[in-house]
Amino acid sequence: MEEPAVTGELLEQEAPSSSTSGVNWSQLPADLLVCIFGVLEVPDIFTSGVVCRAWHASFLEARRLGICSSNPGPCLVFSSGDRDPSVATLHSLTTGKNYYVTMPDPPFRTRYIVGSSHGWLITADERSNLLLVNPATQAQIPMPPPETIANVRIRCNGEGVPHGYDLFRMDMSSRDFDTETEPDDLSWEEGRFYFYMRVVLSADPSSGNCTVMILHLLRNLLFFARVGDTHWTWINVNELCWNYHDVLYNDDDRLFYAIRGNGDVHAINTNGPSPILRVVLDAKSSLVDCAKYIVLSELGDLLQVWRYHHYVNNNEERRTSELVVYKVDLVEHKLVELEDFEGHALFIGFNSSFFLREEDFPMLTPNSVYCTDDTVTYICYSRFGFREVSSSVTGELLEHEAPPSTPGLDWSQLPADLRIRIFGTLEIPDIFSSGVVCRSWHASYLEARRLGICSSNPGPCLVFSSCDRDPSVATLNSLTTGKDYYVTMPDPPFRARYIVGSSHGWLITAYERSNLLLVNPATQAQITMPPPETIANVRICCNGEGVPDGYDLFTMDMSSRDFDTETEPDDLSWEEGRVGDTHWTWIDVDELYCCYHDVLYKDDDRLFYAIRDTGDVHAIDTNGPSPMLRVVLDTKNSLVNNTKYIVLSESGDLLQVRRYYKHVNNDRRTRELIVYKVDLVEQKLAELKDFDGRALFIGFNSSFFLRAEDFPMLTPNSVYCTDDSMEYIYCVRFGF
Repeated sequence: MEEPAVTGELLEQEAPSSSTSGVNWSQLPADLLVCIFGVLEVPDIFTSGVVCRAWHASFLEARRLGICSSNPGPCLVFSSGDRDPSVATLHSLTTGKNYYVTMPDPPFRTRYIVGSSHGWLITADERSNLLLVNPATQAQIPMPPPETIANVRIRCNGEGVPHGYDLFRMDMSSRDFDTETEPDDLSWEEGRFYFYMRVVLSADPSSGNCTVMILHLLRNLLFFARVGDTHWTWINVNELCWNYHDVLYNDDDRLFYAIRGNGDVHAINTNGPSPILRVVLDAKSSLVDCAKYIVLSELGDLLQVWRYHHYVNNNEERRTSELVVYKVDLVEHKLVELEDFEGHALFIGFNSSFFLREEDFPMLTPNSVYCTDDTVTYICYSRFGFREVSSSVTGELLEHEAPPSTPGLDWSQLPADLRIRIFGTLEIPDIFSSGVVCRSWHASYLEARRLGICSSNPGPCLVFSSCDRDPSVATLNSLTTGKDYYVTMPDPPFRARYIVGSSHGWLITAYERSNLLLVNPATQAQITMPPPETIANVRICCNGEGVPDGYDLFTMDMSSRDFDTETEPDDLSWEEGRVGDTHWTWIDVDELYCCYHDVLYKDDDRLFYAIRDTGDVHAIDTNGPSPMLRVVLDTKNSLVNNTKYIVLSESGDLLQVRRYYKHVNNDRRTRELIVYKVDLVEQKLAELKDFDGRALFIGFNSSFFLRAEDFPMLTPNSVYCTDDSMEYIYCVRFGF
């Protein structure tokens, strides 16, 4: 396999001296250069790679590792006639300059560019195979072949040699494909103009959790496949599933939204075993006189763009004559015409539609719509997001300046913007220690924290409140370095909180009034969840003077499967109430919805998996308007003599951990642990003897594995119970 390459004219001289006198930037350490390249925008990483030989070597290493900024500036991407067919030209909207990237095979010029999303180009090769390619990293992902689409077959000539595709039309009466009549005969290359009228990605394809939806001629049908699937799945829920014009994905609710030719809007859930469709806007119209796009505004509103066309060059080329934009009012079920975009410019066409701020790109006309497919010589591709995060962090500021680690270089003079970018790539412990190197580094460290910049893969840490620190300070003990780091948490004081657990790098805490607060030790971001009194069986109780002083907790009546409000409830103080249920919407489908011991969330199928006291396992889908339950393991057991945990292995298998207790000095301690693999096919449990050298953590936190080879202080094939000692919990955010 060839390593990805980038074209550019490599300068033979060393890096010119910068504005910082006495510093030769060509001597910047290679590992630091690689980190820097990882946060640069797409155009900048190309130009940085041709500064000098040393920078070019680090640039190639960064590209080999697939390192790229998650927020590159927008670029126009096209094939330039004066370049090699494998080279893509990126024209920066920010700088107005061109940059050149050598793409992996097949040659870039031979591809049909269907669209772009999340920084990836969506292309089809000369045999109409769909290929997702990242111009920044040269990563490429193939999707299922066209012949796995329901109405597509490979066509063979008289000698049985494949030479194209058969495309079958839909029979509207039967809502199936008519294989009795003669299909459309398409060459290998023609197929891509029919199969991929629109392609939308749910996420970055390299995330491992990306669903791709295609809008397909004829009849404008929708199909989807997940990255790694072997075939396309047809969305054929009812008679309305055709004549679609456009589709988008909404991260907030993890649903696709598709617009039909008459203006109807459908919400489509592809997270479960089969797609679910809901009509969110019924236009009550049959008129189709324009092309329609569906767009998501920065505020989360759905917009419709109606695009009217006229023809030029003897009716051979279609051009836009008028555009009308509407906001979709899902409450009143109507469209409201928009007069402006508050200074933004909207891009529609080949790419997934998106907005840009005119103030960031003066060459754009505010409150305008740019149609990138009126001319097919280029497309516009963008990956961006707008956010504002404020946070603070404490540390013991050293009064000295940074000691030089490379002879002749004073690292305290590193430019502030460069220091901030470096902090954004550090693991949690390292960013704390880097922030106390010297005054200049501390100032950049505070700015990086104010911007909410943090590495997406910090090392694991034990988090606790140390008695020799202020009550607001959390202590992070790094398993990697063994050192302690200190973070001042937002109010209420950290020591006053009850720590329920941790997940995805966030601590789940409840303070003295039992309100649930999610807090991130790295950024100090904090999210307040709904109050306890919104839980179905919880009410605020008042004293004799009518002053609220705690909670009433009602017990469930098993015969009626409702809460018994006639008998005396448990009277809880504010502080005691926090150990109760944390759910706000009661999952009450049938009589099995009780006696749960543990629950996990699985990214692959976007379902929760809960284990009952009997060992039964339920899959719970909360993606739709009401929860759905499926029993995936029925143990046919009524014996409850241990605590059960449900765990996801690195390979995606469900595991059960059964934990038996003993009592020591009025304290409950673990006596025995048995771990089973859940066989969903045979509906049985198989006991595991080891974890392939890993250590399993269960307890307060979401259960997880660590490799003992990465953490020598851990005993391989062991289970660590983080709530056997109540003085600390384990907080981790990582991925294998």
